[in-house]
Amino acid sequence: HVSFRYPTKNQQAYEYVAGGYEPLRFPDVKRSSWYYDYVEKAASMGLFAGDENGFFNPGDAITRAEFVQVLYNDYVPQEMLFSDVKADAWYANAVNWAGENHVIAGYENNTFKPNAPITREEMCVVLENYIQKVEQAVPEHRAFAFPDDEEISSWAEKSVYACYDRGLVSGDEKGNFNPSDNTSRSEAATVFVKFTDYLAVLETA
Repeated sequence: HVSFRYPTKNQQAYEYVAGGYEPLRFPDVKRSSWYYDYVEKAASMGLFAGDENGFFNPGDAITRAEFVQVLYNDYVPQEMLFSDVKADAWYANAVNWAGENHVIAGYENNTFKPNAPITREEMCVVLENYIQKVEQAVPEHRAFAFPDDEEISSWAEKSVYACYDRGLVSGDEKGNFNPSDNTSRSEAATVFVKFTDYLAVLETA
């Protein structure tokens, strides 16, 4: 005869241990994500918030209006610069501030297209325009080119590589910059944290 014993439950293994992880700030931003620390810091700094359901939506594209909203300070515009930006729009002050200070440009028909996604190369132009207001210098470019360098627009190339040299942007897993891709919210949060840290260094230099 063979007797089988049921395993005894290890009570200690089921006891609650204090000091575990705090609940996630955003349910869709996992601790294993490459952008987790950047999103957390950006949210702590008040640069980004979740949607009405508390989600961050890290893969969603960030719009042109949303991007400049993160950049701008309290400001009252002298006039409405773009025909498609209404005075009572939530982003009106930010967009007009960016336009008046030549941080971002509109289109030939005097429109801004606030709800259009901002591309990665456009993002670099905006950031570099802003930095030039503070630093008025361009870092010496290292002998480096992205594998998809030919896809970077001529009007954005200088800004893309200046942002790269400042440590604000990098390529994907293949090294490509993907200049015409829409900037995701997770990418924007990452860049803004690096951008804020960069400006802080400039102020103390």
